Amino acid sequence: MNEKVVCTVDGDNGLGLIVGPKANAIAMDKAGQFGSGWVSVCNTNHYGIASYYSLKALERDYDWLSMTNSTKLVAPLGVESEMLGTNPISILSRIKESADCNRSGYQRCGLRQN
Repeated sequence: MNEKVVCTVDGDNGLGLIVGPKANAIAMDKAGQFGSGWVSVCNTNHYGIASYYSLKALERDYDWLSMTNSTKLVAPLGVESEMLGTNPISILSRIKESADCNRSGYQRCGLRQN
């Protein structure tokens, strides 16, 4: 499926570290052309570090959401079998500076360095 803003990429059981960046590039191209880009990927495996994809979008000054799901890999405390997946999520939202922001060091508009 390929529409203006949405797309589905079939990974053909390929390595997620190859399919993921390609899907991310498609989403960024759609976002640049239409203002929003959504890509779903199927038939692949682990796509690596979720924040990698958000940081690539930051290079284009985009807000971004990157996430995946996984099979059951982790057993909760007190349970003998796996029930939970390790589902990474990365959300990137750019902060706009205003006249009242503290622009020294790492402090910006409500973000404080401890």
